[in-house]
Amino acid sequence: MDKLYLKRKDVELQSLYDMLSENTGWRDAGVYSSGKEITDKTSRSTLTKINIKPKHYPDICNSLLKMINIWDVTLDPDDYKVTQFDYLKYGVDDHFEKHKDQIGDDKVNRVFSTSTIIEVSDDLEGGDFIMYDELDTEIKTSLEVGETIFFRSNRFHKVTPVTKGERSVLVAWIGIKT
Repeated sequence: MDKLYLKRKDVELQSLYDMLSENTGWRDAGVYSSGKEITDKTSRSTLTKINIKPKHYPDICNSLLKMINIWDVTLDPDDYKVTQFDYLKYGVDDHFEKHKDQIGDDKVNRVFSTSTIIEVSDDLEGGDFIMYDELDTEIKTSLEVGETIFFRSNRFHKVTPVTKGERSVLVAWIGIKT
């Protein structure tokens, strides 16, 4: 049986706060359908910060890549790269329905997924990260500010609707170097 997830506090909070202060604008986050990214607020209703790229945050990438060897000591982090960041803001009613991060035949190269909590409002209610095990049982996973959850991209997961307050997270995908 595969591990469900790994939780760590390896990413430096200051790097996340630097990302938070970037004045790059926001857009509706998309979902993939038939190989294209579309907006579908019934599946995903978050905002994503524009132009937040892994190449601008090598320290965050290095922290995330180190988790690969913690996940499986036989894997070499040097064989992988962070392929994409999504800096997401969840407000009231925002959610992300049950999904996998692998897309189609995974032409986008996603092996591992991570989600790091950047900030939450004091009044946050809802917005829970839910993983699914092999029996499709929901497992609620609590995350604190600065904590990262690391898991295989082919694992089903979701974020429940925020009912009060807001939360910001950095989602990153890790793939094999090509």
